[in-house]
This record gives sequence, structure tokens and C-alpha cells, in this order.
Amino acid sequence: MIKALRTPDDRFENLPDFDFAPRYVDSLPGYEGLRGHYLD
Repeated sequence: MIKALRTPDDRFENLPDFDFAPRYVDSLPGYEGLRGHYLD
């Protein structure tokens, strides 16, 4: 198991010049329990 910390979602609210909705993928083989954020 990978040790990881998750930044609370509210830390990304109201960021200047970042008008993107949160999008996550959590089906990462070998990284169960983690999620990755991406921009679309």
C-alpha cells in the first residue's frame, strides 16, 4: 500500500484563474485507494 495524503477539496475552491470543475479518476491499476485529478 502506498502512503499518501489527500488535500481537502475545499483547498481548491476560489483559486485565482482556476475555473475548472473537479474531475477524478480512481480506477488506477496498482494504485487502489488513490485518485487522480485531471483537467478536461
